[in-house]
Amino acid sequence: MARGYSLLELVVALAIMGLIAAVAAPVLIGGIDRMTLNADAREVATKLRALRETALDTQSEIAVTPGAFDIAAGTGMDFPKGGLVIAADGTAGGTLRLTRGNATARISVNRLTGRITVENAP
Repeated sequence: MARGYSLLELVVALAIMGLIAAVAAPVLIGGIDRMTLNADAREVATKLRALRETALDTQSEIAVTPGAFDIAAGTGMDFPKGGLVIAADGTAGGTLRLTRGNATARISVNRLTGRITVENAP
């Protein structure tokens, strides 16, 4: 008697693996979107901190534009109404919102202190 697997057994095994891959793919894509978004949010926060330091060093006001940030393609950025301006004393205020797929992150600039925080929304 020959040893091995029949064609039917191979087809069933491949069908099960395909089903598992079809269920797992959206979860993996969502995880990749969240990781990319988190990296973009940290990059934006770092750039804002550097711009704040520049404003303090030069004692001049800096208007922040979307072009100041290097974010991944496919990541959307919403600026606060009226834009974002960092004053000469380092204060600013507003919230930038980044979106990628179903993931969202908010970068908040405290109006009084200029402190920058990153919050990942569920």
